[in-house]
Amino acid sequence: MGFWELLVLAVGLSMDAFAVAVCKGLSLRSLRPRHMAVVGAWFGAFQALMPAAGWLLGAAFAHRIAAIDHWIAFLLLGYIGGKMLGVVEKHGFHIDIRLQGIVKIRERQYFKGVMLNHGCTS
Repeated sequence: MGFWELLVLAVGLSMDAFAVAVCKGLSLRSLRPRHMAVVGAWFGAFQALMPAAGWLLGAAFAHRIAAIDHWIAFLLLGYIGGKMLGVVEKHGFHIDIRLQGIVKIRERQYFKGVMLNHGCTS
């Protein structure tokens, strides 16, 4: 894979992290440099470590699951899609954007949420 292909892939994969970072910033009443540093540090760490961990695990188990890897991907994506459809069926689908009613999040909850979001997007 050449440089330009890797660059396009990296930019595409970082879009979800960017979207979460923007939403985290919008959810706060006052954005402080501390918040920016925490979000940047966690995203940087997770975006660097998760592909490395995936590569190491893939290299270790490639010979064992090569024959069924496509089925594993199918089942995982099918499960995720099924969960999304279940949520829509249970709660309905609606978009509610209220910038005026943003609830102030306590610092401890903010940083726990940052860690969860970084893990999910990586």
